[in-house]
Formats: sequence, C-alpha cells, structure tokens
Amino acid sequence: MSEETKLVDREQEKRTNKRLAIGVGVLGLGAFAFFYVLFFLMMFLKPGLIFSMIPDQSFTTAALSDNNRIYLLSEKLDMSTLSIKEQQEPKKKHILSVLEGTTLAKPQEIPAYETAIGSDNKLIFFSDGMYRTYDGNAWAEKRTDNIGHDPQGIETPQGLYIISTFEEKPRLTRIMNDEVTPIPLPDEYLRAQKETTCPCTQLVWYQGRLCLFWSTNSSIAWTTWNNAAWAPIATSPYSGGFQVIVDGQKLYFFNREGIGQNRSLSYYVFANNDWSGPKRLPIKSSFVHWDIFLQHGKLMLFLQEPLSQTLHTIENETLANPVSLKSNFNILGMVGRMAVMAILGSLVCFLSIFGVSALMRKYKNRYWIEQETQYEFASLFRRFMPTSLTTSSSSSHLRF
Repeated sequence: MSEETKLVDREQEKRTNKRLAIGVGVLGLGAFAFFYVLFFLMMFLKPGLIFSMIPDQSFTTAALSDNNRIYLLSEKLDMSTLSIKEQQEPKKKHILSVLEGTTLAKPQEIPAYETAIGSDNKLIFFSDGMYRTYDGNAWAEKRTDNIGHDPQGIETPQGLYIISTFEEKPRLTRIMNDEVTPIPLPDEYLRAQKETTCPCTQLVWYQGRLCLFWSTNSSIAWTTWNNAAWAPIATSPYSGGFQVIVDGQKLYFFNREGIGQNRSLSYYVFANNDWSGPKRLPIKSSFVHWDIFLQHGKLMLFLQEPLSQTLHTIENETLANPVSLKSNFNILGMVGRMAVMAILGSLVCFLSIFGVSALMRKYKNRYWIEQETQYEFASLFRRFMPTSLTTSSSSSHLRF
C-alpha cells in the first residue's frame, strides 16, 4: 500500500470517527432533551404520577378510646389524583387504626368527618348533617337536619349534646330518642365566636351537668348548664390550646402554653368545688400534637413529635409506662425510595454507555496501524470506567 493510500485511509478513518462521535453526542443530547421535556410535561399534565413514586406520608390527627380499645386517627394525601389540567386536588384519606399491644393494627379507610369522640364501647364521628357510630365491628349512620357545619358533641345520659354552625351562627342542641331540644348559648360565648380568631370549644359532662369551655383572645372561659340556665361565666388568665376530660369524680383541665422551645403542657384538677394545680408534665417541647383520653379509668397522654409518637400513662402527677409507636411519617421509606430511583437512573446510564459502545464497534475500524504496529481502539465503555475513576479520585483530593 502506497503512502498516499495510507494517508487517504487515515483521513477517512478520522472523518468516520468524527461523524460517530457527533452522532453519539447528538443522540445523548436528544435523549436528555426528550426526558427533560417528558418530565416537564408530566409535572403539568400528570403530576400525580410523579408523586405516586414517593411513599404516602400520613399524620396522626387524634388519639381516643372507647374505654376498651385505643384508636388512632390519621390523614394521608393521595397525590396520585393530583392533576392541574383536570383541576383535581389530592384526595384526603382518613385512616382508623386500633392499638394492639404496641402495634397499630387493622388500619381501615373511613368516611370523612369533622370531629370524633370516644364513648362507652363505641366511637362517634360527627359530620355536616349527620353522625356515625363505630363499635369496633359495625358502623351505624344517623342523618338529621339539626346538625349544621363543623359539629362537635358529647354523649351523656341525657342524650347527645351537639354544637354546630347554622348560617354562620353557632347553635347548641340536645338529641335524645329522635327528640331535639334547642339550648340557648351564653351571650359571652356568641360574642367570642365573632371576635376570636380560633374559638376553640369543648363540651364535657361532669356530675350531671353540661360544661361548656371556650377560648377568647386572652383567656379561657367556662360555664355550666343546669337544664334551665347557664351559671355565671368563669375565666382564667391562661391561653393556648386546651383539652378537658372527666373521670366521674374529677375534672381535668389540660393547657398547652408557649410556642417553640418554650412550649409546655400543664394540667389542673377540679374536685370538691375547688381547683388545684398547675401540675407541669415533664415532656419535650418538640411535640406537634397531643391528646388526652381515659382508658379503663386511667389518664392517657398521646404525644406526636416530628419523627416519633408515644403513649404515656399519667400517674402521680408524672408520666409512666411510655409506649413508643411507629411514626406515620416514614422518612426512611422516602429516602430509600429516592435512593432506589437514583440507582436505577445510574444503571440506565451505565447500560446505555455499554450499548452505544458495542454498537459503534460494528461501524468503526477497531484497529490502527502505525509504522507496522497494530493498535486496538478502546471502546467507549472501556474509556468510561477509568475516566470516571480518575475523575472521582481527583475530586476527592480537592481542598478548599
């Protein structure tokens, strides 16, 4: 072969390799652009499909008891239904789980509700225009025009007392044997509903009387109903979230005060027409949700922290018998799912380089002869591995 022929072959090889390199570059750029556009379109047209790849996270909203079993209520968002094009919002699911030992078992999706209470051997769920009862096995539903919006209530020997809103005005009614009795609300309570940004309200039954507690902008007030009139309003200088519970002999008033690192939880006891307290509970300030309920006559405290949730028994003014429950917010599951997606993406990239390298070897000259010495061109795959290792090694020696 003449020297001129060798030069022509060499130039031809250069042009061929250049075209292959450009082709691979265009192919890679096109693939990147395709996946980028596809991801962009999916985020607008089918964002639920993207979010469905992340494990559903649920949040506990309440802990309560029917005096036999302890239940936890939680909410989760089904992001798979999210669609901007079809104007569909994520679907909120309500989950009811029963505590068996230290494990939450038998989770079931339940109908939407506004508030829920635990009663003797059953749970009662209040919704607009209705309430449902659950005895651990079966559900029963009762619809009535005497329940308005945002209802909450209490079951007593004299029937159900329910506060709800009709045309932006609160109304208190008693329902017993399908007989409805309206009860006028105190003027102070009605005024607080208009002036307070968060008019928290709770009804309790204590020693044959209905007790009404509510919050104002700077205090917490309460009164009692004797089936004819309301007693004079009593107020406290405390503010913040509160919960009231009765064990028959005593009334317990739990009050959450402060925000952030200054958050605390204390309780007061009303017995023999006198208050005692406060008794501050030794808990961390990082709790985000809490509930008080009775289980077999014992005071129970449920605490939810950002990554954990615990059930305590309140004994001798302190916390005892802590039971750690599995957190609904599964951050490890979320990180694990994202790690799997990252590994799969890297594996696709790795196999793509291997496949392109194998394909190119069919269309390019694998050997080069220089001064009667034959050289073999390394494939893209063989070039990729040492280059990646060299780059990683170099980056590990960087100093700032």
